[in-house]
Amino acid sequence: ASSIGALYRDVTSLPEPARGELQQQLREYNAFIIEHTWPAQLRGQVLDEAPRRVNALADRLFGFDPATLGEQARYAETLRQFNHMIELRRKRIGSIGGALPAVMWGIMLIGAALSVGVTYLLKINTGVQVALTAFLATFIGLVVFVMAGLDSPLTGPLASRPTAYEVIQDRLINLQHALLAKQGQT
Repeated sequence: ASSIGALYRDVTSLPEPARGELQQQLREYNAFIIEHTWPAQLRGQVLDEAPRRVNALADRLFGFDPATLGEQARYAETLRQFNHMIELRRKRIGSIGGALPAVMWGIMLIGAALSVGVTYLLKINTGVQVALTAFLATFIGLVVFVMAGLDSPLTGPLASRPTAYEVIQDRLINLQHALLAKQGQT
């Protein structure tokens, strides 16, 4: 999300009509992530439409021909930021199916069973032993629950939400769009 925001700011420095077209495409792409990509991602799906939108943005961006040295410098920074956005997008998409390896789960569960089992080897009062075992089992159960919930950070009930994209949309893209529209009216 932050790379989209930075790219949006970089695009703002380009001359018209490229600026307006690229801003519109970024606004639509960010809204598409919030409204369509993220819900699909929560289901473990990757939408085919998102790469098409990115490719259209790339085509328009690569089609820009800077006329001055200043435009060349700003354009170079815009391309660098675009490539950074693409890199982060690929990492996010690659994380959709990501999960802890089965070996990690096996080690965790075997370790949990051994830890609880060790409490039965203690020669202490039965009530204290039951309480100690119950507390340890509860703690291990909570750790396993959190691990299961965070096992796939972009899918499932504890998945991250598109809050950062919404903030960029509301506080940067829509705000700047409204300011530019207001300036165009005066």
